[in-house]
Parts: sequence; C-alpha cells; structure tokens
Amino acid sequence: MIGGYVIHLSSGTAGFVGAYWIGPRHAKDRLDFQPNNIGLMLVGAGILWLGWNGFNGGDPYAANSDAGAAVLNTNVTTAMSLLVWMTCDVLYYKKPSVIGAVQGMITGLVAITPAAGVVSGWGAIIIGACSGSIPWVSMNIMGTKVPFFQKVDDVLGVFHTHCLTGFLGGFLVGLFATTEGSEAFALTTPGGAIEHNGRQGMVFLSYRFCCYRLWCLFGKFDRTNRLTLHQYGFKLLVVYLLSAGTLSGRHLLCCS
Repeated sequence: MIGGYVIHLSSGTAGFVGAYWIGPRHAKDRLDFQPNNIGLMLVGAGILWLGWNGFNGGDPYAANSDAGAAVLNTNVTTAMSLLVWMTCDVLYYKKPSVIGAVQGMITGLVAITPAAGVVSGWGAIIIGACSGSIPWVSMNIMGTKVPFFQKVDDVLGVFHTHCLTGFLGGFLVGLFATTEGSEAFALTTPGGAIEHNGRQGMVFLSYRFCCYRLWCLFGKFDRTNRLTLHQYGFKLLVVYLLSAGTLSGRHLLCCS
C-alpha cells in the first residue's frame, strides 16, 4: 500500500505548493524550454520502470505468487498507461511524443503502486487506462486553460503526474481490490467495491468533500481577515494533513 496517498499525493502536493511560493521562471524561459537530453531521459525512465518492479514486487517480503502478481500488474498498468497517453497525444496533437510516453509511463507506475498486489489483471488494465487519460487531460488541457494552473510554474508537472495520479490510484484500489488479493496481504477487508464493499468509496468521497469545504472556509476567511504569511502557512499545513497525511490506501481498505 506504499504509494498513492502516502508518497505520491503528499509529494505532488508539496511540489505544487513549493512551486507556488518559489514563483515562476522568466517569461522567455516558460515560452521556449527544450529538453536537455531525451536519450538520457529514456535511460532514466527504463531504470525507473525496472526498479519499480522490485519496489512493488518486494511488498510481500517473499518470492511467491503474491509478488509475481504485483510485478505483473505493475507492468500491465504501466504499458497500458503509456499506450493510452500516446494515443491521446496522437488524437490531440496529431503526433506521438517521447516525452509524453515517459509521462504516461510514470502515471501508470504511480497509479498501480497502491493496488499492485490486490487487484486482478483486468483491474490493472482499467487503472492503466484511467492513469493514461485523466492526468493527460489535467496536464494538457486544464493545465493550459485553467487560470489557477497558469499562476503556478509547475515545471515537471508533478501535480498532474503525482498528486492527481496518486489520488486516482488510491481511489481505484478501493474499487477494484479483490478478496483474494486482500487476503494475500492479511487485510481484513473483503475486497473493494467490486466485492460488494462499496461503503469505503462513500466514506472516502465524504471525507474529501469535508476537506474541500474546509479549504473553502479558509479561503472565505482569507478574504475577510488578512492573514499573515505565518498564518497562511499554517492554513496550508492543516489542509494538507487532512487531505493527504491522515488517510492511506490501507485505511480505505479497512473501512468495512
């Protein structure tokens, strides 16, 4: 269950907030910034994909069928996410992109991490399709048209590839976790929503809605009461802890 909320949502949130406070690059750098070395990027992407198999496959702490299922699901989801991302590039930009393929690979790895050992093969395919399409829309359409994203110079797109995708992977594990996969990791839950355990999904959505309303409440307070920098930083810390640091994928699976 490492990943999802524990690592990727929290790191994506921290990176996005950091980019906001650091401020944007010069305008000329934002308009024209070419990749430095695409070949070296591909080498790093290959090492990352290879190492991720050990990361997810090592969760059972043994070379058994559970580890094999985790490795298989990791590769299936990542490959599916890469292909879907490239397909979106072709449909929207009329040509594929090597950088886009690497982005799709990363989103696939991020999304499958909390679910690798507890979902079936078809669940891994669905997760890959979602991780290759939803973050693509967020990065390439919302990221270029929504004014809020224009104010934050998120150079590497960590909000889309880590924050959003980590949220997506953590949510989907609550939908597609199987009873057999949960039992293999000694989880007490009878699987996810596909195993008629959909209550956790409602708990999750209700919790996130409360966090969103809390953020709106703070925003309204900002407009009526001028906050100092210290108070505003405390606001971000409180909302961050509520939204990312207090509820993990394992907690979701145990809400039965």
